[in-house]
Amino acid sequence: MSSQVRFNGDPAATAATAAELGEAGAELAIVYLPPPYTPAVLEPLATALGQLP
Repeated sequence: MSSQVRFNGDPAATAATAAELGEAGAELAIVYLPPPYTPAVLEPLATALGQLP
């Protein structure tokens, strides 16, 4: 199963949502970055996602 996770500007909240989906059986989460986000959001988001178990 896969799912989309919408990035709302809070990397920790986005990672928590991805973790919840993983616990529900998702094997793939696609993070949707709605405009006007810039590449600057990627590092904090990657850090938060990288801390997931």
